[in-house]
Amino acid sequence: MKPLPSAHHSLGEFAAEREVQVVSVGTGAKGISQGAGSDRHFDSREDAAQWLTQELQAGDVVLFKGSRTAAIEKVMKQIFPQD
Repeated sequence: MKPLPSAHHSLGEFAAEREVQVVSVGTGAKGISQGAGSDRHFDSREDAAQWLTQELQAGDVVLFKGSRTAAIEKVMKQIFPQD
């Protein structure tokens, strides 16, 4: 089994090969953006949520993926609040 940083880098490469735009959040996920050749990496969930709120347009598709410790659902709740 590959160590996680290498697996993250490979995941980013895989996404880029399929023309998927990558946004990563947190120090553990930085390798994903690096592998994708993306400069869209954010150290905090709040910064990522702010950027996504400004950049997303109607019809965009977003896949959120994160470990439980990453608590990526907090980004989702900021972007798509449910009242």
